[in-house]
Amino acid sequence: MNSQVFSLKIIIMGFSGVGKSSVALNYTHNIILTEFNQAHGDEFKKTIQINDHTILLEIYDTSEDEFVALRNQYIKQGDGFVLIYSITSKESFEVLQQIYEDIYQVRKKEYNEHIPIIIVCNKNDLEDDRQVTKEEGINYADSINCPFIECNTKTREDINRIFEVLTIDVLEHKEFITEENEARKKQKGCCAV
Repeated sequence: MNSQVFSLKIIIMGFSGVGKSSVALNYTHNIILTEFNQAHGDEFKKTIQINDHTILLEIYDTSEDEFVALRNQYIKQGDGFVLIYSITSKESFEVLQQIYEDIYQVRKKEYNEHIPIIIVCNKNDLEDDRQVTKEEGINYADSINCPFIECNTKTREDINRIFEVLTIDVLEHKEFITEENEARKKQKGCCAV
C-alpha cells in the first residue's frame, strides 16, 4: 500500500434545500438529518482508501447565498465537484446547469477539457413529488460527460458511491496531469531536483 496521503478538495454545490449538508454529513459522519440550518462554508473531512491510496477528502459544503468571490474561490481550488439537485424541484435542476457553466467559466476551461464533476439527484424517496425525471438527469449528465447518481440521504442509498466515483475520477485526472508534465519535462531536457 502507498504510504503517501493525497488531500483532495471536494466542493458540494447546488440550490438551497436540495440536501447538500445532508449528503456531506451522511457521508462523513453517518448522520441522517431531518432538519438542518446551514452555516456558510461548512467543511467536513474523511479519510478513505481507493486503489491502494490513502485519500483525505476535504469536503466543502457551499451555500447558494455565498458571495460570488467566495464561491469563485471554492471553484478555483476544488479538485472535484458534487452538483446536487432535488427530484422535487425543477428549479434546482436548472440552477445546477448554471453552476456547471459557472465552474467552466471561473476555471477558464473549454467544455471539452475535463473537470471532475458528478451530477447527483437527491431525495429519490419523494417519488410522488418528482418534478425532474431520472431520464432528464441521466440525459443531462450524459450530454456533459459526467457520471450521474440518484441518492437518498434518509436510507444512505448510494451516498458512499458518490464520493468513490468522484474521487477515482479526480485521481485519474491528477495522475494523467502528472504523467503529462513529466513527459514534457523529459522532452525539454529538464529535471526536477
